[in-house]
Amino acid sequence: MATENKALYDAVTCVLSCALQADSEIQRLAEERKKALEMVDGELNIPLIYGFWGLIDHRIYPMLKSENEEHVYNAVFFLKHCMNFDEYKTGIPFKTSPEYFEILLTIFQKILGPTKHCHIITNSLPAIGQLMTSCCDQFKEIVKQTSRIPKDSSEDMDEESTNFIDLINLIIGLIKNMVFSMYFDLLLEDLDNLVYCLFIFMCCYDEMEEELFLEDSEKTKIFPIRSNASEILTHIRFRVTRGRRRGPEIFYKSIHNVFHKLMEEVQLVNTNRQLYHARVTESLMFGLGYMNYSPQIDVVFPHRFYLDNWTAHMQQESNSTVNGRLLWLGGIFSHVLSPNTLSIHLKAIIQNLRGESRYLYVPSTEALRNHMRQEECSFAYIHSMQETLITTIYTHLSNVSIMKEVSFILGNISMKESLQEALHLTMIPFLCKILHGDMPEQLQGRKDAPERALELLTTIATYTTQPNSEALIIQGFSGAANLMLDTEQEDDSNLNEAAANFITTLIVKMGSQVNYLRNSKNVPLTEYIPKIILECIDSMKNISGLQVGKLCIVSIVTLPDVMEPHFESILKSVLSAIQVDNSFEKIRGLWLIFIYIFMCRPVNTTNFLSSIPGPDGGSALNFLINMWQPEYVSLITKFERTVLSMALVQVITFSLEATEDKLMEIEVHLSAVNRNPSTMSGLEYLYLLLIFVVLMEHALNEDIAEHCFDLVVEDEDGRNEEDNMILNYSPLNIDIVAFVTQFLKHENVYYLNVCRNYLYHEEIIRLSNMGCTVPQVSME
Repeated sequence: MATENKALYDAVTCVLSCALQADSEIQRLAEERKKALEMVDGELNIPLIYGFWGLIDHRIYPMLKSENEEHVYNAVFFLKHCMNFDEYKTGIPFKTSPEYFEILLTIFQKILGPTKHCHIITNSLPAIGQLMTSCCDQFKEIVKQTSRIPKDSSEDMDEESTNFIDLINLIIGLIKNMVFSMYFDLLLEDLDNLVYCLFIFMCCYDEMEEELFLEDSEKTKIFPIRSNASEILTHIRFRVTRGRRRGPEIFYKSIHNVFHKLMEEVQLVNTNRQLYHARVTESLMFGLGYMNYSPQIDVVFPHRFYLDNWTAHMQQESNSTVNGRLLWLGGIFSHVLSPNTLSIHLKAIIQNLRGESRYLYVPSTEALRNHMRQEECSFAYIHSMQETLITTIYTHLSNVSIMKEVSFILGNISMKESLQEALHLTMIPFLCKILHGDMPEQLQGRKDAPERALELLTTIATYTTQPNSEALIIQGFSGAANLMLDTEQEDDSNLNEAAANFITTLIVKMGSQVNYLRNSKNVPLTEYIPKIILECIDSMKNISGLQVGKLCIVSIVTLPDVMEPHFESILKSVLSAIQVDNSFEKIRGLWLIFIYIFMCRPVNTTNFLSSIPGPDGGSALNFLINMWQPEYVSLITKFERTVLSMALVQVITFSLEATEDKLMEIEVHLSAVNRNPSTMSGLEYLYLLLIFVVLMEHALNEDIAEHCFDLVVEDEDGRNEEDNMILNYSPLNIDIVAFVTQFLKHENVYYLNVCRNYLYHEEIIRLSNMGCTVPQVSME
């Protein structure tokens, strides 16, 4: 670290001093220490002036690292007193030992850590502000490329410097935590300086422009400072504008002040002005777009002025980073662009999409995505863009990193009636040819081309207006089916997933058409569906069990007459497949198929599986019931919880009404769950699973703390777009909590036995609070 940097040195000194508690007892101790130090003033003078800082380091450094807060306070006070001596600020420059940089990181980690350290925050705020400003000044030099990232003494000279960036991230992390705390108003006391620092920290540095326009998930990893700083800006804007009568005016006045200051500052830079100007401008554009908020346009902040001014410069600028960011920003504020500015932006977008450079493709397609949401803004231009859009998709079909943008554009095209002709005459035939092996020149040799084509066909099927193109259904379905049934085809998991997803989408959106259409060989398309499902299960095809489960259940729901004759074959395949691979990833989908078929035909399924021996000596029904573990409930998606809820309720209802209850004869062992007793009947086990599902759903809906539920709350795929589409259709469009709660209002000996013997006290209370019938328990 450049320890001679006085601003940073002052900040280090101040932060070290901030650990002093501001109560009477600490103040009393501080006064005592001060008197003690004054007695050794002369003794300190000589070693410090003559550079014997190492002698003090030897004693102070271990004290600062001590777990004993009293030791930390002593050392901090000592350092502050030493560094405040006027005579040490003249003559030989005073240098803080570099090791205190590590201490600084430790202090901030403590501030962000356990509650017992929160008292440090109040005393730290002035020092944190000073340190943030000092780091900002240093960071500006890095952005200008007039200085490198400073190194800490603990960092090897040959290694990449990380401590300085870590320090900035820790400061930003602390500020981020404060935004929604009682300390928020203190941040507003110097809002201009805070906002200024945040915009500087959002600037690119160290050639990061090369990776600027990537997917959001990747950008977060590459630009942690920018990600955190922009979130703080958004959080502050939210709190100020929502919580105060003149909030928008206060916030955007500060933003306006910072914009002016930075623009004026850029003009005064002598070294690398063009680079610094581009990086600061891009940061301002990014911050403005990330906040995506425009109350009373041009009243509290002149959005249109900046957009028009930057657009005028774009026609003269050659900096692709700034131009790309401006197009992205224009898309976000599409609704406020003047007709002239909008026209300039759309022409630039078309030029970029027609060009060979991939660098500007992402910001251009993101901008176009936003413009396409504004009917009045863009679709005077859409017919002139039609050929460009189609050509763009052809050109960039093989670029995996920008498939999200390609899919979005195609989705928008699919929803526009004015573009249906181009979609059905040009795009769908082009993609279907790829499925059948007819590759265009730019995709020759690319093994993932069919996968990309299937993804785009799925997008079309999802968003296109109905009735749908028969070519899409016949050619697309046939191509996907052939890929999945071709035993000579390489078993590619991504291709299998894409094909199954496309077929599932077709069945959900266009089941009635799929039901009567035939392929070129005059074979009904529906004949392929059971074959595909059995092929995926029997051959242990490289595809997730969940995807197979979705395909099977959607097919049963939409095409019951097609699927019912194959129920026994599917159940046999499920039984065999689970014996080969009983991992959760396989079981989650296969068990879903089993329980859903059980729901549809309970009598036949019970008799059939009870007559088949299972691998464990009991019946196949006993084996399958025991294969699902209670802890799996915490790992499944909304779709799976919905199917389980429906199926379990119906199967339990059947079992309660049956004259001969096979489920009561099954014994389930709860080996993986800490519940006593460890065995229960099959019917009781299904009740337990149903209770776990509704508790999980309720916990996710209500954001209940994890400690209230003994399973891990996890729902990574809960907002999956495909799942949401499926769950919009009957009979899967149910409210899980309401549906199960209504069922659990009806008590019986099996349900009450589960509550008394297998549930924890807090789980019973939660069921009661949801409206379920439960045994009498203490609610304390």
